[in-house]
Amino acid sequence: VFLALSAILALITPWVRGKLGETRVAKWLARFIEGEALHDVILPDRRGGLTQVDHLVKTRTALLVIETKNYRGQIFGRTFDALWTQRLGRRSHPFQNPLRQNHAHVEAVKALLPGVPIVGRVVFTGTADFPQGVPAGVATLRSLAEELSAELELESRLTVPSTDLDLAWAKLKAQA
Repeated sequence: VFLALSAILALITPWVRGKLGETRVAKWLARFIEGEALHDVILPDRRGGLTQVDHLVKTRTALLVIETKNYRGQIFGRTFDALWTQRLGRRSHPFQNPLRQNHAHVEAVKALLPGVPIVGRVVFTGTADFPQGVPAGVATLRSLAEELSAELELESRLTVPSTDLDLAWAKLKAQA
């Protein structure tokens, strides 16, 4: 019984940790971003399948596509690596590069909404540390406001009319 419960707990814990991280980002977005948001959304991808997006946000100037990771320990990985590594003490755990994962989400949104400004971000909500530096496109919950502010300011110079963004958002919600 103990071994069965331990195995079940080992399987459930990463899912629960992920959901807690997604909840933290959702609360942060509600507090700091002026705009409507959708969370845990399934969209058609570009290959005839489906993709799950943690957060989609309509701002005044662009749509945000956010992938959440609630990790701790040291994170090693570069922008174009297929796998990154999480180091917890002496143990190392490989995981899929979240930038590549979120790129697929961004491409799915672009396929649905051509010409709409889209900003993608991966947000680490845990106590992860990046000894080799934080790759471009990755933020912590603490750094997210500053990074998005700069990114959205840049997008505002290239923005589509707000009515077009509203129509795109309605189309995206209909596909979700």
